Amino acid sequence: MKLSLVRGGQRKEYLSKMNDKVYPGLHPSTRQKLLKDKFIFNDEDQSINKVVEAVCTYFKTEPAFILDKSNKPDAARPRLWVYYLSYEHYKLRKVSIAEKLGKNHATIISGIKKIQGELSVYSHERRVLLHIKELLKKIENGSL
Repeated sequence: MKLSLVRGGQRKEYLSKMNDKVYPGLHPSTRQKLLKDKFIFNDEDQSINKVVEAVCTYFKTEPAFILDKSNKPDAARPRLWVYYLSYEHYKLRKVSIAEKLGKNHATIISGIKKIQGELSVYSHERRVLLHIKELLKKIENGSL
């Protein structure tokens, strides 16, 4: 079962299959709303959930806000950090990150390069990275 256009691109069929596993017996639109509200994928995708939680904690925002299509700096900046940390910290493939977040893989590549470039130039970005990595460790240990 294919779903309609979301976030500027077609949802992948795997999302539909995954939704059936997470919330069996519910109408697809209801499952999508529950998944978006709780930002739950499944057990295999907990690494992205942890990154989103750490980034949201650092930037003091909500997952639905940063994963939306908004180009506002308050939403776009944390979204780039989610791409970067998913790739660098958890060693997820760019295509996998794109599929899990409903984005095009070129968007992920661009976001990762942007953060890498800024890390090489700006010391405050390196401090942001250290703070978010500390939050990730706390989340992984269950102390946050």
